[in-house]
Amino acid sequence: MLGIISAMADDGYKVFLLLTTDNVDLHRQTYNRVKESLSGFNVLNEKEDSLLTPASLIKPTVVVLKRILVYCQGGKTIY
Repeated sequence: MLGIISAMADDGYKVFLLLTTDNVDLHRQTYNRVKESLSGFNVLNEKEDSLLTPASLIKPTVVVLKRILVYCQGGKTIY
């Protein structure tokens, strides 16, 4: 996955959304792994959205997001 992101960045892509599980520990582990492995990239999590500015897009940017489980039960949407 990180190799594909790196190759796409070499081809000029600038923003990548990496969707992880809704498990907080696994999300944190993925975020840390990406941050350590892609040192030439901006790596943001869902709470750092204010850091995603046009100036920050000089470097490739990976945003690591938790999946949100949404389903309907009895006509009512549950998150």
